[in-house]
Amino acid sequence: MCKTALANFEGLDVRQLDMCTDPNGQFDVVLCCENIEHVLDNQKLMVDMVLYLKPGSTLLLTTPNFNYRAITVGDEGPFLPIENGGCSKGIHRGV
Repeated sequence: MCKTALANFEGLDVRQLDMCTDPNGQFDVVLCCENIEHVLDNQKLMVDMVLYLKPGSTLLLTTPNFNYRAITVGDEGPFLPIENGGCSKGIHRGV
């Protein structure tokens, strides 16, 4: 189907990126999906992720849309309107 080599990847816990002794330029791609809004120091997370990237590589980051409005009741999902776990500083608190 696809004529490229298989991807080789390593999963890391975003809460522990700064514990690596030598993060410099290890990855071609860093992927961070739907979790930066749950991290207390999101600026530090950004800096830590960039340290792992090789020069000229890619950071792909996704985050929920603060202004999301469901089109149908089925699109509303099991989501709380406000992050209430006490762990979020991001979009729900206007940062």
